[in-house]
Amino acid sequence: RSRSRSRSRSRSRSRRTGHLGEESRSKRRSMPSRYLRLCVVVLVFCWIAPSKSETGSITDEDMSICHGLLHQDIPDVSYDSSWKELPRGHVPDGLRVWGKLEEGSAATTFVASGTLHNVTSSAVLATFEGTNFTQRKTWDPSCLALNVISSHETDQVVRWVTDLPWPLSDREYIFRRRIVCREDGSCIAVSKTVAEESVLIARDPSLVRVRDFVQYSQIRPSKDGKGVDVGLLYRNDLEGSLPHWVVKWFSNIGLPIYLKQIEKEIRSHSSHVK
Repeated sequence: RSRSRSRSRSRSRSRRTGHLGEESRSKRRSMPSRYLRLCVVVLVFCWIAPSKSETGSITDEDMSICHGLLHQDIPDVSYDSSWKELPRGHVPDGLRVWGKLEEGSAATTFVASGTLHNVTSSAVLATFEGTNFTQRKTWDPSCLALNVISSHETDQVVRWVTDLPWPLSDREYIFRRRIVCREDGSCIAVSKTVAEESVLIARDPSLVRVRDFVQYSQIRPSKDGKGVDVGLLYRNDLEGSLPHWVVKWFSNIGLPIYLKQIEKEIRSHSSHVK
């Protein structure tokens, strides 16, 4: 009887082992595709979402990222569902814009790609990168301060203060910026927050100084000569834990309004140039 029970347990273990072996082989067969999908997600995220530790000086790698913006892959929501595309009616005609909020933080990343029609490169550059506070205030009511603190060779250090809806404190940005333009009208630009220890301006206790901000942009005249191709990558950590209603307001109302303001100013500037 004992030997019979032993043989029965042996056959049972054999059946379980055989089942597990088939399951294991099945999993191994599916692993390459799973790992490939995972690698794609990781590589895309690392490429388009610079980390806080990378802020500070502008590097050759930053400039290389700018040069590739017009050829960047658009966010694939099938790999990363945290990306959301803004409705086409909420962004300038010809552009597509995607955004994502990093879970557990106030960091947001936006990607914009497309062509703005019937505008000039100089108008796009002046609107995206202009530091004339008086001019900026005419189309951007959220701008409370904007000025160049210092210039050194190819770089400028800029201070920008922006208004946030009550009860949030206004945000202060101190960033290094580099713009490189060619005779054909194409330009690239990088803006990155300056390392905290190198900022000579005393903190204003009424403001929150943003320590994690980076913006890459690339523009060039479109092939038909009637517009401007635009590539933009923007990451911003507003510091602190934002209430859900603030995030929703910014995505659904604040950002679309801001983008429309930018488009209106670009077209106004383009008409003056003509």
